[in-house]
Amino acid sequence: MNINEYNFIDFKQTSSRFSVVISLGKSNRFGFSSGLIKKYKLQDKEAALISYDKEKKAIAFRFFNEKSKGMVSFTHMKEGGAYINAKAFLSNFDIDAEKYSNRYEPKEVVVNNENIFIIELTTKK
Repeated sequence: MNINEYNFIDFKQTSSRFSVVISLGKSNRFGFSSGLIKKYKLQDKEAALISYDKEKKAIAFRFFNEKSKGMVSFTHMKEGGAYINAKAFLSNFDIDAEKYSNRYEPKEVVVNNENIFIIELTTKK
């Protein structure tokens, strides 16, 4: 057998994550995996509008190219993921980041050609 019989392609993205996840950390931040950023092409988004459904403990995220009043900054990291500082949002809705600190697989809803990502808060098991 000869190695030249194959057409191998090297995998070099060892620091990348491919899961589509939104996490809530104990540090009052929402984290967005590089997999989510890549899949939904959010690399150019600079702002987000966050909404909360208290009854269902659900949070919705909508992303925008430019920040305007009522939106929060969507900060990209060089590793490919992104985050939102959410201390004011969490405080406003009495959401305990430590209690709901978790990784969430978001539901995607499309409204008027716009992606909205929804997570439902749960405690760790």
